[in-house]
Formats: sequence, structure tokens, C-alpha cells
Amino acid sequence: MDKKDAEVDALRKAKNAQAAAGKSSGMSGRDLFQYNPEWFQDEDDWDLSKYRQQKEDDDLEVESERIRLLSIKDGGP
Repeated sequence: MDKKDAEVDALRKAKNAQAAAGKSSGMSGRDLFQYNPEWFQDEDDWDLSKYRQQKEDDDLEVESERIRLLSIKDGGP
């Protein structure tokens, strides 16, 4: 068991060193979670209705600009 524990410990240290160097590719989700669980915490204020309203506002702005440009192209004001 000591040999297996040593191998697991060496692998963990290697992955931690790799993550510390900014190279997280090759790490599983579990490895990433174990390395830094804070990356996977949900924000308390996440609200889909805010996203939807922002998306509608953005779409309306884009559509208004498109219509304005069409009216200019057609000789409007």
C-alpha cells in the first residue's frame, strides 16, 4: 500500500504543479474541483430573468440601429 500511496501522492503533486503553472489541460473535472473548489461555487444572485431582459434590450437596440440604417439608405432623414 505504501507504494500505491506514494504513486498517488506523486501524481497529485504533479497535477498541482501543472495547475500552479497555469496548465490545467489534461486535468479532469474532479482534479480541478479538488485543486480549487471555489471555481465551482454558484453565485447567489444568478437570475435568468435579468439575462433575458438584457438580451431583449440588446436585440431591440440592434434592431433599432438596423432600421435607422435602412431609412438612411432609402433616402430618409
